[in-house]
Amino acid sequence: MSKPEPYEPTHTHTVTHTLEPDAGINIDARARLAEYVSRGFILLTPEDLNVDANIHSRIHQQTTQALSSLERQRAETRDRKQSGLARRAPPEQVGRGLATPALASSVENKVDASNKLIFYPNLAAEVPELSSIFASTGFRTAVKSILGPDWAVVPFGSSVIPAGAHDQHWHKDDLLPWNARKPGLRHHHLEAIDMFYYPQTVFETTAPTALVPHSQYWTFDHDENNDNICIEMLDYNFVRERMGESPDLEERDRRFDKAVADTAWPLVRQSKLCVRQGSVVLMNHNCFHRGQRRQDDPSCWAENPRYMWRFWLYRTTEPPAVQTGELKTGTSDKICRQLLPTVDPLTNIPLHSPDAAVVWESVFAWATSSDSPSMTTQQSTLKLKEQLYLCGDQTEPQRIAAAYQLAATTDGIAALRHAFTDDRESVRRAATHGIVAAGPDVTREVALDVAQSSSSHKWARKNAAWALGESAPADPEIVQTLGKMLELDQSVHVRATCAASLGLVGRRALRDGRLAVVDDVVSKLVECLKSERNRPCQAIAQNRGIYDIRPTDESDMCEGSGAPPGEIAEAVLRPDGKPRFSQVRSAVRENALWSAVILATPRKTKSQCLPASSIEALHQMLFHVIRTDDNVISCGFALDAICRLAALQGDEAIIQSQRLTASEPVVCIASIWQARRLTDEYQDIPTEKGAN
Repeated sequence: MSKPEPYEPTHTHTVTHTLEPDAGINIDARARLAEYVSRGFILLTPEDLNVDANIHSRIHQQTTQALSSLERQRAETRDRKQSGLARRAPPEQVGRGLATPALASSVENKVDASNKLIFYPNLAAEVPELSSIFASTGFRTAVKSILGPDWAVVPFGSSVIPAGAHDQHWHKDDLLPWNARKPGLRHHHLEAIDMFYYPQTVFETTAPTALVPHSQYWTFDHDENNDNICIEMLDYNFVRERMGESPDLEERDRRFDKAVADTAWPLVRQSKLCVRQGSVVLMNHNCFHRGQRRQDDPSCWAENPRYMWRFWLYRTTEPPAVQTGELKTGTSDKICRQLLPTVDPLTNIPLHSPDAAVVWESVFAWATSSDSPSMTTQQSTLKLKEQLYLCGDQTEPQRIAAAYQLAATTDGIAALRHAFTDDRESVRRAATHGIVAAGPDVTREVALDVAQSSSSHKWARKNAAWALGESAPADPEIVQTLGKMLELDQSVHVRATCAASLGLVGRRALRDGRLAVVDDVVSKLVECLKSERNRPCQAIAQNRGIYDIRPTDESDMCEGSGAPPGEIAEAVLRPDGKPRFSQVRSAVRENALWSAVILATPRKTKSQCLPASSIEALHQMLFHVIRTDDNVISCGFALDAICRLAALQGDEAIIQSQRLTASEPVVCIASIWQARRLTDEYQDIPTEKGAN
C-alpha cells in the first residue's frame, strides 16, 4: 500500500455555535472579565499571547517525542517483567522518573489515539517550550484578570490529550484543588481555571473540544447520590453503556445533543473550539465540556496528532475589600450586564436570562471588589421562597437565582437560614450560595451556628464549613471552629472542607493584615498534617470502577490513585529501586497543603505576607512532607509552597529550595515556573511602618 499524501486539513464549514479559528477577543480587561463571568470561558489567540510563532510547532514536536519516550519506557518495563528481571531504575531515570534523552525525529510515534487523558507526573518537564506560554504577557495578564496576582498551578495536574476515535461524555472536571471526584459545593467565586493549550490548528474534523457555555453555576445533587457520586455528568448512562466507543456514531451524537437539550437551563448550548495553532482557552473549572472524536482519515492520525495540553490554575490572593458605595455614584462599569453585548460574540447565544444575570452580578462584584447592584425583582419574597424549593434538575437555575435575590432582604435571609439545613441537597446547595452572597456577617451568623452544632447532619456541617471559607470574616472564632472540626469531625468530607476553608480564611486575614489570625490558621494546618494520614482512594479501597464509587468515610474521597498506576509507576523509583510514591490519596492533607501554598505566596507589602512567627513551623512541615510523603500530589503542593516561602525568606532560602526541589524524584515543573517569577519579583518586600 502506498503511503498516504501529507495530511492538509481544510475548514469547510462551521456548525451552529462553533468558534471560528480567527475569532479573537480584543476588548478591555473589565469587559473580558464580564464575558468570562457570564460565558464561562475566554479565548486567547496567538496574537494575544504574542510569543514566537515557531514555538507552537516546537511544543508539538516535543510533545510527540515525550510521549514516544514514555511509551518506550512502558515497553521496556513490560519486557523486564516478562523476562523476570529484578526491578531496577535505569541510571538516567533515578531522581526524575521520566528519562530525557534527545530522541531522533525518526522515533516511531506510538501515541495512544483514544482521546483519553495521558497523565504522567513529569510530562510537562519534557516539553520545555511550554514555559514560554506561561511566561507570555498576554497569558499572564488574562489569568491575572480572573484569578488575581500570583496564581498557582495545581501540581502534577497537567496532562496531554491526543484526539482519536473516542468520544467523552459531558462532564465537569474534578473539584478544587485536585481531589478528583470528591462531593462538594462548587465555587461561584473565581477560584480555578482549566487551561487548554493547542499547539496545532484544530479544525472541525480534528476533534475540537466541545463545551457548554453558561453552565458553570448549575449542577446536580451528588452528596448521597450513589448512582453518580464520582462525577457530574449530563448523561451518566453514556459511560456505563460505553457509548463513547459505540460504532453507532449517529446515536452517539444524538445522545450528546439530547443531554444538553434536556437540561432546559437558560443559555445552555454546545460550542466547539475550532482554534488556530497556539490558541489558549481559559475555562471556568465548573463548565460542562467533553473531548470529541476525530472525523478525518485515521491513517493520518499518527503523523498528524492533535494534542491538547491541560493545566489547572487556582487563586492565591483575595480580592481587595469591597469598595462600598461605588454603585450609588453611578459607576456603571461595575455592573456586569452593562459590559455585555446582547448576543455573545463567540457563541451567538442571546444573553437574556434574569436567573443567570443575578449570579453574574454577584460574582463580578466579588471579583472587582465592588458592591453588588441591587437585586431588584418584581417577585415577592413569598414567590422567591416557592422558587427556592422547586424540584428537579431542570429548575436548578431558578433555585440558585431565588437564593441570590433572597440574600438582599431581611425576610429573604430568614428564609435562607431555614433552607440551609433542609433535607433536600438541592435546596441546601442553593441556600448556601445565597448565604455567601449575603455577605460576611450573615455567613458568620448562619453558618457558624450549624458548624458548631454536633447534632447537625454531616452534609450540613460540610456546607457550613464551606460557607465559612467562602465569605466569613477572618476572626479568631471562625478559625477556632474550623480547626476543631478539622481535628475532631468524624467525616472525611467535613475535615477536607475545613482544611480548604482555613486557607481561604487565612487568605482574607493576610489581605486585612490580621497576622495573629494567620498564625492560628498555620498552627491548625500544621497539626492537621501531623495527624492526618494518606489512605487508598475510593476506587481501590472499594474495589469499584471510578464511576461506581460511593461517598463513604471509610476510604478517601479522591478518585485518582496518586502515583501513576501499573507500568508507569515503575519509572518513578528511589535509588534503591523501590517505588517513590504509593497509590494513596488524602483529600484532607491535599487541601491543607493547597492552603499552605496560598498562605506562603508573597504579597506586595510586609503586612500582608506570612508572618515570621509562622514561617519556620510551616517550613519544617513542608520539608517533612517533601521528604517522606508517599502521595505525589501532596509532595507537589509542598514543593510549590516551599518555593514560595523561599521568596519571603531571602537568597539563602532560595538556594536551599532550589537544591531541595532538584533532588526530588519528580519535578513539579509548572509550580516552579511560577515560583521563579515570584522569587524574582518579591526578593525585596518593603517593610511598612507599623507592620507586624
